[in-house]
Amino acid sequence: MAEPAIHLADLRFAWPGQAQPCLDIAAFTVARGESVFVHGDSGSGKSTLLALLGGVLLPQAGSVNILGTELTRLAAGERDRFRVDHIGFLFQQFNLIPYLSMQENILLPCRFSARRRSRALARSATLAGEARRLLAELDLDESLWQRPVTQLSVGQQQRVAAARALIGAPELVIADEPTSALDAARQAAFLGLLARECALAGATLVFVSHDARLASNCARSVALAGLQQTQPA
Repeated sequence: MAEPAIHLADLRFAWPGQAQPCLDIAAFTVARGESVFVHGDSGSGKSTLLALLGGVLLPQAGSVNILGTELTRLAAGERDRFRVDHIGFLFQQFNLIPYLSMQENILLPCRFSARRRSRALARSATLAGEARRLLAELDLDESLWQRPVTQLSVGQQQRVAAARALIGAPELVIADEPTSALDAARQAAFLGLLARECALAGATLVFVSHDARLASNCARSVALAGLQQTQPA
């Protein structure tokens, strides 16, 4: 049996000052290449779960095994390296670099990861060409490509963040409320691109949102509350 992309076991995480953990998960497994929609109310711990999957946070107890690597055994720098090499992370707040252009922001993973750079060049002749392919797929006009991201609308910034997460064909794509700033047409285009890019790379997708209507875009839907052994206070 193939090793899963994600395996959590006996995971507990509490923020400082919390009487009860906000996450208390006995087990959660996602197969390689699977797409999973995780839904829950605002404040239910969805973003915290994604930060744990990406090694941004560590739990107080339990195992976080991602792509065969136990993140709790890695130092902070090793987790950073693992994340840039293997995980495309679409943050809810985008986390774009304000003084860089749209294209420069998208290419950041390739700048810091030889693995992502090599995989991007397997798709296009140049890194800039691969960035432009993704920009065009996301309906971002060429006149904007060299513009600082601070001059873009919120919806445009969200699409730039999506292209940055997808470039270099990461094995795991983590998307936190990835369509919240998009209109219906652009939301559909983004979801189509996300599905195509993950399928092409054989990537695993974890898509998190409070909007359960988006669940049909993934093969499996999971309620975060259903994973919890105890409910947060």
